[in-house]
Amino acid sequence: MLVVGENGAGKTNLLESLHVGTQGFSPRTRVDAQLVRFGAEAARVALSGHRGNTLVQTEVTLGPQKRAKLNGATLRAADQLRMELATLVFTPDRLAVVKGGPATRRAYFDRALSRLAPARAALPAAEDSVGVQHLQPPTCRPSAHPAAHASDGRSAGPRQA
Repeated sequence: MLVVGENGAGKTNLLESLHVGTQGFSPRTRVDAQLVRFGAEAARVALSGHRGNTLVQTEVTLGPQKRAKLNGATLRAADQLRMELATLVFTPDRLAVVKGGPATRRAYFDRALSRLAPARAALPAAEDSVGVQHLQPPTCRPSAHPAAHASDGRSAGPRQA
């Protein structure tokens, strides 16, 4: 989906709502009260769409108690939606992925790809914990013994008697 519009039209709010409705939490804040309109007791995000030919409906209610439903069934926790629906939202605050270094991009794409293959989500962390040793090239020092060098400056190796 591509969302376009004037500044202040609500593009980021729409993307945030899609994220809440498919993942159970905001990509912007972990404080649900910040998502509820000032003076209101709760907020509700309801989405309906298709995965192939199958209708998928979600509902997330944010208030004193967060509740989530998937196809009418109440979930134990709203973040269970993450296991059922793959969603990736790229918001303006994620520009570090484009402007930052390779470690930032790697972390972002590890998270994104883990949504497509949740069973493999722990692999990058396990790979990083192995501890890769980066070897420095050996320091070359000229030998004090002139017979140890060939005429082109490379080591001639051990002398044969």
